[in-house]
Amino acid sequence: DQAPSVRGAAVWALGKLADPATEPALLSAFRDDDPAVHERAATGLLRLGTPAALAQAVAFVAGDGDPTARGALAAAITITQPHAAALAPMIDIALGKVDADDPAFEPLLRMKLATALHAPDAAPALDVDAEITATFPSFAQLTRLSGFDQLIRSLRTAESLFHTTGQTKDADLSPPITLWMKVLENYVHAWLGPRMAGLQREPAVLFDYVDRVIGASWPGFQRWLEPKWRDPIEVGGARVEIPLRAIPNAVRELQEHRRKRLDSPLSVTEWARLIVLFAVDHPSGFKNLMKVSTKSTAERTVSLAHRLHTLAAVRNLVTHRASAGAATLTAFRKTYYTAFEDLVALA
Repeated sequence: DQAPSVRGAAVWALGKLADPATEPALLSAFRDDDPAVHERAATGLLRLGTPAALAQAVAFVAGDGDPTARGALAAAITITQPHAAALAPMIDIALGKVDADDPAFEPLLRMKLATALHAPDAAPALDVDAEITATFPSFAQLTRLSGFDQLIRSLRTAESLFHTTGQTKDADLSPPITLWMKVLENYVHAWLGPRMAGLQREPAVLFDYVDRVIGASWPGFQRWLEPKWRDPIEVGGARVEIPLRAIPNAVRELQEHRRKRLDSPLSVTEWARLIVLFAVDHPSGFKNLMKVSTKSTAERTVSLAHRLHTLAAVRNLVTHRASAGAATLTAFRKTYYTAFEDLVALA
C-alpha cells in the first residue's frame, strides 16, 4: 500500500501476534522509507525475543528515529543469558552511534552491563551500593531521599560497568566515565541552576558585577588563583589541560548583557568556571553571589571547581580523542566520588 499509515497499521498488527512466523516480515519492514513503520516493526520484534529480532531492535534504538520512541524501546529490551554473547557486539556498535544525551544511551549501557554479567567468566555478584559508599559516604543518604531515583540508578549502572567492563582486557572503558559525568552534570545544574536564575532576575546588578569585577579585576584574582590551579594535570596517566585563562569564557553572554539559557543543563566545565567567578569571596571584589555554603573556604571552593573541571577534561579526552586506560578509569573514579562528596556537603 502507498499510504504509510496503512503499512504501519499492518506491521503493528503483525507485531501484536507475537508469532515467530512473522519475523521475516517484521525484519523486512525496515526497508520501508517511513520511520514510523520501523518503530512499529521494532516493537513487534521485541515480542519475539529471538537473537535476530533483538539485534534489529538494538540497531533501531541507535538510529535516527524519534528519540523518545527509541529511548522507550531501548528501556524495554531485556538481555537474557542465552542471547548475551550474540548481542554484545551489536550493543557496542549501537553505543558508538549515540551520545550521552540520547535517551537510548543509558538503556544501552544497561544492556552492555547485562551481557558482561551473563558472560561465562563473569565475576561473582557485587554489592554495588557498598562499593560506592566506601568512597562516597553521602551516597547512602541520597538513596533515602525522594527525587534522586534516576541519579541513584545511573550511579549504580556506572559503578557496575566499572567493575565489569573495566576489568575486561581491551574493552572500551569510556562508558562508565561518560555516565558518571552525565549524572554529575544533572546534579550540578539542579543545584546551581536556580541560583544562577536568581541572579539573572536582577540583570542590571548581574551585568554590573560582570563588567566591573570580572572584567576589570580578573588579572589580580587570576594571580591569587594560579598557585591553586594546577595545569596541566594527570589523572591515572591521562594528561589534560584546564587553562586558568579560559575561566572568564563562561560569562561571554553576560558580558554582552545577555542572560544564560538554563532550560537544559550546562556542561560541568561551564559550571566549574562559574563557581570560580560567582562562588568565591576575594578582596579583589569577587563575591559568593551564588550563596554557596559559608562552611567552605575560598580555597576549598576553588579546589572543588578545579576537580570538576579536571573530570570534565578527562571525559572529553576519553570520549573524543583517546581510549581510557585502566589506571585512568580508577583514578577518575576516586576523584569523581571525592568531588561528589564535597558537592553534597556544599549543597
